[in-house]
Amino acid sequence: DLYASVEVEGRLKAPPIIITRTVSYDGKTGYREFIGFGLITVSPKLVQQYEKKTNKVFSVEKSIVTNPRVKERVNLPTIETISPNQKDSLFWCLYIISYGYADFIQVTRNHRVRQLEVQKQVIDLIQKDKNVMKNTNVKFTNIAIQELTSDLLSITKDINYSVAMALCVLYKININLVNREKGVYVKFISNSDVELPTYAIYREDTHRYSVDIEALSPEKLESMNELICLESYLTPLKTISNYKIVELMEKGRQLGLLDDDKKYKKKEIYDLVYNKIRWE
Repeated sequence: DLYASVEVEGRLKAPPIIITRTVSYDGKTGYREFIGFGLITVSPKLVQQYEKKTNKVFSVEKSIVTNPRVKERVNLPTIETISPNQKDSLFWCLYIISYGYADFIQVTRNHRVRQLEVQKQVIDLIQKDKNVMKNTNVKFTNIAIQELTSDLLSITKDINYSVAMALCVLYKININLVNREKGVYVKFISNSDVELPTYAIYREDTHRYSVDIEALSPEKLESMNELICLESYLTPLKTISNYKIVELMEKGRQLGLLDDDKKYKKKEIYDLVYNKIRWE
């Protein structure tokens, strides 16, 4: 197998790998954009993955691909980054974090039945103690909790972010929901009083998500500083009075929104940044 060759010359003889990314077109999502052809520059390594829920160990291959045209390194999909094919991929990303990939692949049929079973566990948890939702970094009023309970009883549509937060509470995890295209992320903190592991879930487009099954290390958390952390998925920024103009200019330059030869008013910069980073 040329792809697995330990010699660089051998891997260069292998057929090139097509690299694409998910894009939106004419308001519709799910299209694939061709980036280029990639070559395996690092010999594939066998990675051992421990599944704590089942106490099993399984192996996957991990490779690094380089696109010579754009000089980018692209990680091939591996067991650490999983894109569930099921319709409600955000739910299944959270499920995989808690139950593990080995358990996930055993759910071959009746995915919605299993989903409803899990969501009923959340309802039971909330009914025992409504305050569990009030320790999160999202404001949940009593009315909001009632609406959440109603949403948890439904499996006819994809889960919303309130349900995602409730699942984080059930699983005792935090997540950083990342939009790499915009360079932003949102924190979902399930209990502000307790230090819990944080995982990354990536939004590929409006309805598709992928997950890194390993909790974020201190180094990975540090790298998140290269992205802009939104106040929430509803409001990307605080009100304008909370910022100095130099703070807004820094965000604007980070996003490449400002012309150095032009003078901006504070409100102009705020609106530019707000509209660029808002979670849609």
